[in-house]
Amino acid sequence: MESSKQIDELTRLIEVVARLGPRNVPDIAHELSIPIETARHRLKKQLLQRGIRIHASIDFGKLDLERSWAFLDFEEGYRGQESKIARALADVAYLTYFARTMPEERFLAQFAVPRSKLEEHERFLSGLVEGGILGRYKKHNLSWMRHISMKPNLYNFRRRVWDIDWEALDRLKLIPELPDISKIMPFDKKDLLILKELQQDSAIQFVDIANKLKIDVKTLLYHYHSHIANRGFVSKYIVRWIGEPKDIRKYAILHAKAVIRNVSENELLSVQDTFAKLPFTWSDSYSSEDGFYLADLVLPVPQYVDALSFLQRNLRDSKRKIEILVLDPQFGSTFTLPHHMFEDESGWMFETQTALQRFKTLTTVQSE
Repeated sequence: MESSKQIDELTRLIEVVARLGPRNVPDIAHELSIPIETARHRLKKQLLQRGIRIHASIDFGKLDLERSWAFLDFEEGYRGQESKIARALADVAYLTYFARTMPEERFLAQFAVPRSKLEEHERFLSGLVEGGILGRYKKHNLSWMRHISMKPNLYNFRRRVWDIDWEALDRLKLIPELPDISKIMPFDKKDLLILKELQQDSAIQFVDIANKLKIDVKTLLYHYHSHIANRGFVSKYIVRWIGEPKDIRKYAILHAKAVIRNVSENELLSVQDTFAKLPFTWSDSYSSEDGFYLADLVLPVPQYVDALSFLQRNLRDSKRKIEILVLDPQFGSTFTLPHHMFEDESGWMFETQTALQRFKTLTTVQSE
């Protein structure tokens, strides 16, 4: 059982890792004034093995990619094939995330599409409707999306449960982090491949990346330091609690999306503030085109009612528009950034009819 001093050390460790990332163990050790091996031990034993994960947050805007949320309604003949369809969409149409709500069985997708290809991508989705695959779809192009780290001061490391003073949280004055407006930066295929590996495992060592990508370590280090680090393609590292797998009943979690439509600019700050304070918010996003707001929530089941009560008290009039979409834990896919859709000679690639034909081929082969 940890002492208060050890718990303070863990909180400090999380703050430093969120800034430096999990691979930079020597600098983490220096910041904490502890030996390198001690830092490595704490990172592995006291964080990673306790249901806490560190993710590299990729700045999609600097890669000329615009993200969107889309609700997809499949025709009856394609029900039951949605997982296969998701893999095909990731292969040909810039899909990065796919989930199913329960019990309604609505389908939610996220795309990351090059800005120059947005119109063609819209025609692609319309082509799926015309081809009888989708009954309809509704897409929301995002103005911004931000990722939020866990709040270690609200987590009881000794008991390994969230310990939240909800009344104090109501009174907390928090200025939400403003999403950055990203300027497109130069990049190449090697940069994307390295970023893909960091998305999959933010603690992976350079030598392991080089072996996986079959490139020289010196070449990899050049691309990482000169391109990825210097140009800010990894905007920050996100520390998240995902629950401890050893005791699924005690640490059962509920994945959900909170959707508020027609959010005006006047009420947006209040909505952002509320979800930024909620300890279970992983990310939020907003479309200024139609006022669509979505927060990604990972809720411990024992805290579910308290979290809803918190939203009810703090969302003001926006609570009348909120919709909580519970996600099916047995159905969902997350894909890395679409590195395979880029080549150094031609840039980002997408052509509507070619994508529709490839999609048809992939889904026909997969469904046999």
